[in-house]
Amino acid sequence: MARETIAKTDHYMYEVDKDINRLYTTIWGLWMDAGVAPNVLQDIGRALDKLEPGFTNLVDSTQFKTPSKDVMELFEKVQQKIIARGISKNAEVVSSAFVELNLDKVLKKSELSDVSRQFKGMAEAISWLNE
Repeated sequence: MARETIAKTDHYMYEVDKDINRLYTTIWGLWMDAGVAPNVLQDIGRALDKLEPGFTNLVDSTQFKTPSKDVMELFEKVQQKIIARGISKNAEVVSSAFVELNLDKVLKKSELSDVSRQFKGMAEAISWLNE
């Protein structure tokens, strides 16, 4: 089975691969406020429903711009859902030091920081998830 797209908007996409129990999260663009993603919590819920506890998450934020404060709070809520579902590893691919710093702040507010690492390249992130 290949990746199944669960949700795709102008700002994010969630895909799952049930065979390897992996969530693929892609975020891009400038999120001026949380209102640009009114269905994100429902969409992440639908994606997580297709995965088993112990899943991994590969986050591609290479095309993402710095988030506003209310977007960071929205990301915290998404992370709470991910943690509640039983994630085992979370790899974030970042290209901007400023985005990396902001996403790291969100991670440190949740238990997701315990199972997360940030990477500069997709290949090394995938390799770490597959270990």
